[in-house]
Amino acid sequence: MPRKETRYKIQKGTVGIILAGVYRGRRAVILAQDGNTLVVTGPEKINGVPLRLVGYKSIIPTSKKVPIPDLDYVTLLGRTGRKSNSNLKNKRRRAGQLMKAHVADEEPEAAEEFTDSQKAEIKKKRAEAQSAVDTPLIGKLSDIEKQYLKTTFSLSSRSYPHLMSF
Repeated sequence: MPRKETRYKIQKGTVGIILAGVYRGRRAVILAQDGNTLVVTGPEKINGVPLRLVGYKSIIPTSKKVPIPDLDYVTLLGRTGRKSNSNLKNKRRRAGQLMKAHVADEEPEAAEEFTDSQKAEIKKKRAEAQSAVDTPLIGKLSDIEKQYLKTTFSLSSRSYPHLMSF
């Protein structure tokens, strides 16, 4: 998929309102662009939004900007460029196994599960990445900006979003 051009309001440091998912209505700071998605964080210590990827259509940029530290956020997420061919080969092999099992009316092989030590290691890496982003970001935020990020966005019956300016 070709790289999508960002909307003119979506820039590093812009505060956006997440529209979909578990964190719907929460404000998050846009940190970087990764392909067709945005890297955002709450910061998690302030409003509970962790370092994560959000699609362009799932966020409304606001006019508020906050200073962000210069870090490579994409590598902190554990994403490194394009997927290798081995992932594609494994996906094709798995699809072939499912087709054979379907034709033979058998149970397909179970997907490989992570062990407890692997899960703990992944959790530790995510926590380190989150603290690497949150600590300098929170240090640069004023008390008013922290309070702004804590508040959630919602509409009531008398709210007209087409008349609002974000």
